[in-house]
Amino acid sequence: MSKSLNQLNSLTPKQTVQKLDRYIIGQNEAKRSVAIAIKQC
Repeated sequence: MSKSLNQLNSLTPKQTVQKLDRYIIGQNEAKRSVAIAIKQC
């Protein structure tokens, strides 16, 4: 697993969404889905 994925995996889904908010405008449902998927890895 890559270093950045490990860092994301250590965050809660809510924290992951907050980080994604810095780079992605809108797409809230998609960001939430990605955050949950990362946590389950």
